[in-house]
Amino acid sequence: MKLSDLLIHKKTGQLNNIVFEKKHIIFNDIKAVLSLNEWNYSEQSEFDSFIASYDFPNREEFKKKDKESVRELFPKPQVILKKNEKENEVRVAIALYLKQTLTGKTLLHLRSINKFEQMEIRYFLDFTKGPINDPKIEKRDFFEFCQSSDILFNYNFIGNLESNSARLRIVTLAFNEFIMLLYAFDKNTSLTQDELDSLINSFKKDN
Repeated sequence: MKLSDLLIHKKTGQLNNIVFEKKHIIFNDIKAVLSLNEWNYSEQSEFDSFIASYDFPNREEFKKKDKESVRELFPKPQVILKKNEKENEVRVAIALYLKQTLTGKTLLHLRSINKFEQMEIRYFLDFTKGPINDPKIEKRDFFEFCQSSDILFNYNFIGNLESNSARLRIVTLAFNEFIMLLYAFDKNTSLTQDELDSLINSFKKDN
């Protein structure tokens, strides 16, 4: 699949049956509630601004004329969170899909979906370190999930020669026939694993 087709597929396949309240988010499709606790919403306009100025890496797959189409097609997360007191260093982006949207007619396991996410994201990052790992599945009351190892990368903004370094961890969560993609970005390893685990464990059944 071409990169542009991949982006269109993900952009148009997101589920939008989501209710935002002050301190929690209701995902109606999966009948789950995410309590924000130590987190706050980040404005969607922040994502738009970032993508508009983000300097995509010089990949063979990115012809000069393709960069702008990639910029326009890049799927916007349905939810962007920032960690209280770390708002300039931590962002978590969340998107929800029907499993078949990501797997097609194949029987890909959650672990394989995570590995594909690790491979695909590298087209869009100037990554410096982080093998594609075979993540361990963990189970909770009504969902299961797995997490990539650390993906370290550098990024620049258009017209700015100063490079920034960051870390990405990809978490894939399975709620029956639905898959949630959770991308945790931080600088200086400022989001601890315990804090990320706490966010994942904040998903509860919506009774």
